[in-house]
Amino acid sequence: MKKIIFSSLLLCGFFVCSCARTVESPSRGSDPLDKKEFVLVNMFDGYGIDIGFDNGRIYGFAGVNRYMGSYAVSGGSIKLGHTGTTMMAGPEDKMKAETEYLKLLGEASSFTFDGSVLKLGKLEFRLK
Repeated sequence: MKKIIFSSLLLCGFFVCSCARTVESPSRGSDPLDKKEFVLVNMFDGYGIDIGFDNGRIYGFAGVNRYMGSYAVSGGSIKLGHTGTTMMAGPEDKMKAETEYLKLLGEASSFTFDGSVLKLGKLEFRLK
C-alpha cells in the first residue's frame, strides 16, 4: 500500500513539473549579442582572440588563456562583470597581447552591432 501511495505521489510530481511553464528572462529577448560568437579583427592579428555571449555570460580565448564572466546590455551600453581566466603561461608577445585585450575588454562600456560587426569599446569583432 505504501508503495502505491509513494508511486502515485511521484507520478503526480512528474506531471506537475512537466506542465510548469518556463519564464524567459526579459533581457534575453532584447539582447542582440546572445548566442553569438565573434573573432577580434582590429588588433592582435593571428592570435585567435575571440568572444562569445550566452544568456548573460561571456566566454572566449584571449591569446593564451580562456576567459569567462558575466555581462548585461541595455540599449547601446554593456556592463561586464568580473572576468576570470585560466592561468597558463605562453610566449611573451601573446601574454602582453592577452593582458592588453583583457584590459580593453574590461574598459568597454558601450557597443554597436550591425548584424556582422561588433564594436565593443575600442575592440572590433566579426561574427564567426
